[in-house]
Amino acid sequence: MPQARDEAGNIWEVDAQGNPVRLIQQAQQPIGGQSPQYQVQSRTIDPQVQEATANAQNAGVDAAVNAATRDAQIRQARAQAEQAEAEARIAAANAARGPQPTAEQANRAATEEGLARRADTVRSLMGNILELYQQDIKGQPATRLFGASEYIDGLPRNERFTTAGRNILPLIRPLVAQTAREGDSDREMAIFESYIPIADDSDLTIENKLRALETLITGMTEGSPPSQTMQGNRRTETPLVDSFLNPGGGNGGNSPGPSAMDGTFVTTPDTPMAPSGQTGRTSTPIPPAMQQEYQAWVLQNAATMTPEAYTAFRQELDRKYGFESGDYAPEAQRIIDGVKNGGTLNLTIPPVDQPMTGLQSIRDMATNNPVTASLAGVANMGSFGGVEAIAPLQYGSLRDANPNSTMAGEIAGVLGPTAAIGRIGSAVTGAVAPRLLGGGAMASIGRGMATDAAYGGIYGGVTGQGVGESAAAGAIGSAVGQVGGRTLAGIGRGVVTSAPVQALTSRGIPLTTGQTVGGALQSVEDAMTSWPGVGDMINRRRREGLEAFNVAALRDAGAPINFVPQRAGREGVTDLMGNRDTGVSGAINDAYNNAVAGQVFTLDPQLQADVDGAMAGLNRLPPDLRQEADLAFRNTFEPLTTNNSISGQQYQGMRRDLSGYRAAQTGPGFPANYRDIMTGGIDALDNLATRQGGPQVAEGLAQANTANRLGNIVQDAAFRADGADYLFTPSQLQDAIKTSRRRFPGLNPLSELADNGQAVLPSSIPDSGTARRTAQMAIPGLLAASGGSAGYMAGGPEGAGYGGAGGLTLAALLALGGRRGSQQAINRALTERNPTVREFSDRLLRRSGLFGSAMVPVALASQR
Repeated sequence: MPQARDEAGNIWEVDAQGNPVRLIQQAQQPIGGQSPQYQVQSRTIDPQVQEATANAQNAGVDAAVNAATRDAQIRQARAQAEQAEAEARIAAANAARGPQPTAEQANRAATEEGLARRADTVRSLMGNILELYQQDIKGQPATRLFGASEYIDGLPRNERFTTAGRNILPLIRPLVAQTAREGDSDREMAIFESYIPIADDSDLTIENKLRALETLITGMTEGSPPSQTMQGNRRTETPLVDSFLNPGGGNGGNSPGPSAMDGTFVTTPDTPMAPSGQTGRTSTPIPPAMQQEYQAWVLQNAATMTPEAYTAFRQELDRKYGFESGDYAPEAQRIIDGVKNGGTLNLTIPPVDQPMTGLQSIRDMATNNPVTASLAGVANMGSFGGVEAIAPLQYGSLRDANPNSTMAGEIAGVLGPTAAIGRIGSAVTGAVAPRLLGGGAMASIGRGMATDAAYGGIYGGVTGQGVGESAAAGAIGSAVGQVGGRTLAGIGRGVVTSAPVQALTSRGIPLTTGQTVGGALQSVEDAMTSWPGVGDMINRRRREGLEAFNVAALRDAGAPINFVPQRAGREGVTDLMGNRDTGVSGAINDAYNNAVAGQVFTLDPQLQADVDGAMAGLNRLPPDLRQEADLAFRNTFEPLTTNNSISGQQYQGMRRDLSGYRAAQTGPGFPANYRDIMTGGIDALDNLATRQGGPQVAEGLAQANTANRLGNIVQDAAFRADGADYLFTPSQLQDAIKTSRRRFPGLNPLSELADNGQAVLPSSIPDSGTARRTAQMAIPGLLAASGGSAGYMAGGPEGAGYGGAGGLTLAALLALGGRRGSQQAINRALTERNPTVREFSDRLLRRSGLFGSAMVPVALASQR
C-alpha cells in the first residue's frame, strides 16, 4: 500500500483516497520532548521530578499514537462498511433487476426519458411566461390604462407575452404524439391550444391556464394524454406556477399545506386572513403567545416526536387557547418527513376558521351587506379618504368582501367633492385668467383633469398613499374617463350631418362615407380616389351619386307634367325633351299634344301683333341670320296665314319647328338674338292656344311650358357636360340656371338641388384616377406616417406603431365604404339614431366631466 507522512512526522500506510490505515513508524521526538531551539542549559534536577517528567512524556507519546491509530482504524472501518454497503446495494439492485431489459423496454425507457426532458424544457418556457406576466401583464395600474392597454395587440409587451405562450406549442406536439392514440393528435393539441395564455386574457384566466398547462405536462410525462388528464378532473400540485404567484407560501387552512411544510425551520408573522366565505363562520388569527408556544415545542421535539405526541400537544394547545381541534396526524407526518429529508418548514399556525360569536355575526352581516359597503364607499370618497385613513384595515376588509358595491359607492361619493373643486377652480380662474375658461373639447378635458388631479392629491395626502402619485392617478383616470365618456356619447349621438347632406339623402341620392361625414374624412377620401383598385371603387360610388343627382334634376324639371325619369345623361334628357333626329317625341312634346288635342285655333289680331313683335328683332341680326330667321317664320306660320286656322296637331308641329330652328343656333351674340326671335314666335303660338283653348288648355299648356323651361335648363347643363353621356355636375347645372335667369328671373325650382349638390358632390365627373395614380401612390404611407407621428408624441415608440396602424385603419374603413352595401351600412351606422337616444347623448356630451370624475376611484384603487 502507499505510504504518507503526517504533520507530526509519523509514517502511515494510506488507502487510495489518502486516508491513513496503519502506523508504520512513529516520529522521532527531541530529547526532553523539546525542539533543539528550545533546549536550555541543563541543571541539576531532583531525580524524582526527572522520573515523573519522563513518565509524563512517555504517556503523551503513547496517547498520541493510540489516538492516531484509533482514528485510522475508525476511518478504515467506515470505508470497509461503505464498501460493503455499496456492494450490498449493487447485489440488491442486480437481484431486483432480474434479466436484462429487452430492446422494446430500452426504447420505452428512452422515450420516457425524452418526454421528461421535453417537459422540463416546457416548464422552463412557462417560467419565462410567468416572469413576463408578473412584469408586464399582471394587475391593472394606471400606467397601463387600468388594464385596457392589454387589449392592444400591437404593443411590444403584449406581443412578447403572447409570443412566449405560442412558443410552447411546437414543443408540445411531440409530447402529444407520444401520448395520444392514433389520429387523435390534432384533437389533443386543440386542448393544449385552449390553455395557451394571451395578453387579452384576464389575470385569473391567465393563472388558471398556466396551472392547467402544468397539470397537462405532468400528466403526459406519466403517460396520460391531455384528454384523459382533463376529463378526469385531475387535481395536481402546480409548484412551478404557485412559486411565482404565491412566493410567500402558506395556504390559509387549519393546517399548513404541502407548500408550507416541504422546506429549514422558519416562522412568519401572522397575517389577517380574508373572510372564510361561509355564513356564520370567521377566520380568527392565532394569538402570538400560542404561536410562540407551538414553535418552541416543535423546535424542541421535532427530531423525536411521533404523530400521536404531536396530535396530543396540538389538541391540548387548542383547548388552552379556545380553538376547535382537528386531525393533526397528517400535519405531524409532514413535519417528521421534513426533518428527515431536509428543507424548510413553516412553523406558523395560520388563522383558524371557526363559528362566529353573536357580536361577530352582527358585525359580519354589516360587513357583507352591499348597502353598507356602498354607503362606506360614499363616505370615504366624500371625506377625501377620511374613512380609509381612520380605519384602513376595516375599510380594506369591507372593500375586499364587497368590491363592486364599494366601488359603486366610491364613484357616487367622488362626484360631490370634484364638483366643488371644479366650481372653486372656475371661480378663481375666471378672476385671474378668464381666457383659460374658453376653448373647445381639449380645453374642457384639461380643466377636468386639473380638477380630478387636485382631488387625487388631497386623497393621497389624507390616506398616506402619496400626494404626487395619487394626483397623477387622478389625472390619468380623469383623461380616460372623459375621453371614454365623449366616445360613448359620440357613438350614441352619431354623426350629425349637414343640411345639404340631409337634403340629398332625403332625395335618395347615395353618398360615400366621406361625403356624408365631410371635413377631414372627405379630404382623405378625395385623396384615396387615386389609389389603385380602391380609387376605382370610390369613384364608382361617387358616379352613382352624380347619376342620382341628374335623375333628381330631370324629375324636378318634369314634375309639372308628372314625368318620372328612369335614367340619367343623354337618354334621360331625350326622354324629357325629345330628339327630332332620332324621332323621339319626348315627355314635354307629349304634354303639349295632350293639352291641345282636338282643338282648332284661328288667326286673330293678337297673334299677328305677337308675331310682328317677335320679328322686330330681325333688324338686330346680320343679313345671313336675318334672312334665315325670316324664312323660318314664313315657313312656320304659312299654314295659319293661308287657312286662317290650325288644328291642335298643326299647332304642336309649328311649335316643334320653331324649337328646332332655335336649337340650331348656339353660342352668344347674334345666335342668341336669333334664339330670342324663335322663342318669341313660340310664345305667340302658346298665347293663341291659351286664349282660344279655354281653362283646361291653358292649364295644360302652362304645365307644359314650365316643364319645357326647366327642361331646357337641364338640357343646357347636359350640353355643358360636353361628354358622351351628357352627365352633368352641380356646378354645370348652376351655370345653366344662371343663364336662364336672363329671360326668366326669380326663384328657380332647380336652384336648391343644384346648391346642395355643389356643397357635397364632386365638381367633376369621377374617373378611375389613372392619370394621378402614380404620383399619389405614397398616400397610404403618408396616412400611416402622420398617424405614427401623432402616436409617438402621445405614447413613444409603442404609440407610434399604434398611431400608424390607426392611420391605415382609417384608410381601410374608407376603402370598405367603396362597396355599395358596405357604404350604406357604414352611413347608417354613423348617422341614423333614434331622436331620444341622440338627445340623451347630447346631454352626456355636455357632462362628459362626470365620466372623468367617475374614473378617479378606479385609478386610485390601482395605487393601493
